[in-house]
Amino acid sequence: MVDTERLDHRDPKVAASILGLLAVAHAQEAELLQAANALAFDQTLQGIQDSARIFMGANRAGVLVGVLALAQDDEPGQISIAVLVVHPGHQRQGIARALLRYTMCQVADAIFSVVAAASNEAAMALYRGLGFTEYRRGTLGDAAIAVVKLKNPRKPHRP
Repeated sequence: MVDTERLDHRDPKVAASILGLLAVAHAQEAELLQAANALAFDQTLQGIQDSARIFMGANRAGVLVGVLALAQDDEPGQISIAVLVVHPGHQRQGIARALLRYTMCQVADAIFSVVAAASNEAAMALYRGLGFTEYRRGTLGDAAIAVVKLKNPRKPHRP
Protein backbone atom coordinates (compact mmCIF):
# COMPACT_ATOMS: atom_id res chain seq x y z
CA MET A 1 0.00 0.00 0.00
CA VAL A 2 1.26 3.45 -0.89
CA ASP A 3 -0.03 6.77 0.40
CA THR A 4 0.09 9.81 -1.90
CA GLU A 5 0.05 13.38 -0.68
CA ARG A 6 1.26 16.89 -1.35
CA LEU A 7 4.63 17.43 0.31
CA ASP A 8 5.77 20.44 2.30
CA HIS A 9 9.16 20.78 0.61
CA ARG A 10 10.01 23.79 2.75
CA ASP A 11 10.29 21.51 5.78
CA PRO A 12 14.01 20.59 6.10
CA LYS A 13 13.30 16.91 6.84
CA VAL A 14 10.95 16.58 3.87
CA ALA A 15 13.40 18.42 1.61
CA ALA A 16 16.20 16.09 2.75
CA SER A 17 14.05 13.06 1.90
CA ILE A 18 13.28 14.52 -1.53
CA LEU A 19 16.96 15.28 -2.14
CA GLY A 20 18.02 11.77 -1.18
CA LEU A 21 15.47 10.19 -3.47
CA LEU A 22 16.39 12.51 -6.35
CA ALA A 23 20.07 11.64 -5.98
CA VAL A 24 19.42 7.89 -6.12
CA ALA A 25 17.05 8.27 -9.08
CA HIS A 26 19.46 10.56 -10.93
CA ALA A 27 22.28 8.03 -10.63
CA GLN A 28 20.02 5.30 -11.99
CA GLU A 29 18.82 7.49 -14.89
CA ALA A 30 22.37 8.50 -15.85
CA GLU A 31 23.38 4.84 -15.91
CA LEU A 32 20.33 3.82 -17.96
CA LEU A 33 20.98 6.57 -20.47
CA GLN A 34 24.73 5.92 -20.41
CA ALA A 35 25.22 9.62 -19.76
CA ALA A 36 26.80 9.75 -16.30
CA ASN A 37 29.15 12.57 -17.30
CA ALA A 38 26.57 14.46 -19.35
CA LEU A 39 23.85 14.77 -16.70
CA ALA A 40 25.17 16.67 -13.71
CA PHE A 41 23.25 16.40 -10.45
CA ASP A 42 22.97 19.94 -9.18
CA GLN A 43 20.10 19.76 -6.69
CA THR A 44 20.68 21.13 -3.21
CA LEU A 45 18.66 21.05 -0.02
CA GLN A 46 18.24 24.82 -0.15
CA GLY A 47 17.25 24.66 -3.80
CA ILE A 48 14.46 22.21 -3.02
CA GLN A 49 13.24 24.28 -0.06
CA ASP A 50 13.24 27.47 -2.13
CA SER A 51 11.66 25.88 -5.20
CA ALA A 52 8.45 27.24 -6.69
CA ARG A 53 7.57 23.70 -7.77
CA ILE A 54 4.73 21.76 -6.20
CA PHE A 55 5.85 18.40 -4.84
CA MET A 56 3.74 15.28 -4.45
CA GLY A 57 5.01 12.22 -2.64
CA ALA A 58 4.35 8.54 -2.31
CA ASN A 59 5.06 7.02 1.07
CA ARG A 60 5.24 3.38 2.03
CA ALA A 61 5.38 2.62 5.76
CA GLY A 62 6.39 6.23 6.41
CA VAL A 63 9.28 6.23 3.94
CA LEU A 64 9.29 8.47 0.88
CA VAL A 65 9.55 6.13 -2.14
CA GLY A 66 8.34 8.38 -4.96
CA VAL A 67 8.28 12.07 -5.85
CA LEU A 68 6.50 14.06 -8.53
CA ALA A 69 7.13 17.79 -9.01
CA LEU A 70 5.02 20.20 -11.03
CA ALA A 71 6.32 23.36 -12.67
CA GLN A 72 5.14 25.91 -15.19
CA ASP A 73 5.39 24.58 -18.71
CA ASP A 74 7.03 26.61 -21.45
CA GLU A 75 3.74 26.38 -23.35
CA PRO A 76 0.67 28.32 -22.18
CA GLY A 77 -2.18 26.32 -20.70
CA GLN A 78 -0.07 23.35 -19.64
CA ILE A 79 1.48 22.20 -16.38
CA SER A 80 4.82 20.43 -16.63
CA ILE A 81 5.57 17.24 -14.75
CA ALA A 82 9.14 18.33 -14.14
CA VAL A 83 10.13 15.35 -12.00
CA LEU A 84 8.75 11.86 -11.54
CA VAL A 85 11.02 9.42 -9.71
CA VAL A 86 10.57 6.22 -7.76
CA HIS A 87 13.26 4.67 -5.59
CA PRO A 88 14.86 1.79 -7.54
CA GLY A 89 13.92 -0.68 -4.80
CA HIS A 90 10.24 0.20 -5.23
CA GLN A 91 9.91 0.39 -9.00
CA ARG A 92 7.41 -1.64 -11.02
CA GLN A 93 4.93 -1.57 -8.13
CA GLY A 94 2.49 1.08 -9.41
CA ILE A 95 3.96 3.97 -7.43
CA ALA A 96 4.60 6.27 -10.40
CA ARG A 97 1.10 5.54 -11.71
CA ALA A 98 -0.39 6.30 -8.28
CA LEU A 99 1.50 9.61 -8.11
CA LEU A 100 0.37 10.60 -11.60
CA ARG A 101 -3.25 9.70 -10.97
CA TYR A 102 -3.30 11.50 -7.63
CA THR A 103 -1.76 14.61 -9.16
CA MET A 104 -3.99 14.62 -12.22
CA CYS A 105 -7.08 14.37 -10.00
CA GLN A 106 -5.95 17.37 -7.93
CA VAL A 107 -6.13 19.61 -11.00
CA ALA A 108 -8.67 17.71 -13.10
CA ASP A 109 -9.10 20.32 -15.84
CA ALA A 110 -5.38 20.79 -16.51
CA ILE A 111 -3.34 19.63 -19.44
CA PHE A 112 -0.15 18.04 -18.13
CA SER A 113 3.01 17.72 -20.17
CA VAL A 114 6.14 15.68 -19.56
CA VAL A 115 9.50 15.18 -21.24
CA ALA A 116 10.94 11.67 -21.18
CA ALA A 117 13.95 9.99 -22.73
CA ALA A 118 12.77 8.33 -25.93
CA SER A 119 14.70 5.20 -24.93
CA ASN A 120 12.99 4.93 -21.52
CA GLU A 121 10.45 2.30 -22.50
CA ALA A 122 8.99 1.96 -19.00
CA ALA A 123 8.28 5.70 -18.75
CA MET A 124 6.85 5.85 -22.25
CA ALA A 125 4.52 2.91 -21.50
CA LEU A 126 3.42 4.52 -18.24
CA TYR A 127 2.55 7.86 -19.84
CA ARG A 128 0.85 6.30 -22.85
CA GLY A 129 -1.15 4.02 -20.56
CA LEU A 130 -2.54 7.12 -18.87
CA GLY A 131 -3.54 8.70 -22.18
CA PHE A 132 -0.50 10.88 -22.84
CA THR A 133 0.35 11.37 -26.50
CA GLU A 134 3.62 12.40 -28.10
CA TYR A 135 3.69 15.74 -29.85
CA ARG A 136 7.30 16.87 -29.96
CA ARG A 137 10.81 15.37 -30.18
CA GLY A 138 14.21 16.86 -29.47
CA THR A 139 17.52 16.31 -27.73
CA LEU A 140 18.79 17.15 -24.27
CA GLY A 141 22.23 18.28 -23.15
CA ASP A 142 25.70 17.83 -24.54
CA ALA A 143 25.10 14.09 -24.96
CA ALA A 144 22.15 14.91 -27.27
CA ILE A 145 19.86 12.46 -25.47
CA ALA A 146 16.74 11.88 -27.59
CA VAL A 147 13.65 13.07 -25.71
CA VAL A 148 9.92 13.07 -26.35
CA LYS A 149 7.38 15.58 -25.06
CA LEU A 150 3.95 14.18 -24.29
CA LYS A 151 0.70 15.63 -22.98
CA ASN A 152 -2.49 14.19 -21.60
CA PRO A 153 -6.04 14.79 -22.74
CA ARG A 154 -8.06 17.25 -20.71
CA LYS A 155 -9.85 14.82 -18.45
CA PRO A 156 -9.22 13.57 -14.94
CA HIS A 157 -7.86 10.10 -14.24
CA ARG A 158 -9.39 8.58 -11.15
CA PRO A 159 -7.11 6.67 -8.77
